[in-house]
Amino acid sequence: MKAGMLRHRVTIQQATETQNSYGEIVQAWTTVATVWASIEARGVRESFAASQQFATADHIITIRYRSGVTAKMRIVYGSRVFDIQGAVDPDGRKRTLMIYAKEAV
Repeated sequence: MKAGMLRHRVTIQQATETQNSYGEIVQAWTTVATVWASIEARGVRESFAASQQFATADHIITIRYRSGVTAKMRIVYGSRVFDIQGAVDPDGRKRTLMIYAKEAV
């Protein structure tokens, strides 16, 4: 993969549980890695739930191969947050990783 294709600096984060000052368990996000990526939009879906309209955008985010990326993680690019749906090594050669993600719009 050519380096020019990876023009977005993104952060991969993992959910962790911490305890706040009241002793309650709260979810926090910790940074796993900051990498260069390509972000490609694939479409938008609208749905209705509880009398409200929601829209999500499907994306493919491509990075250099990295093991351990799971659907329990998310990707942050600026103010945009992408929930990871799955990740695949497209040719099995451990060069690139295609991450399928959804963004709440």
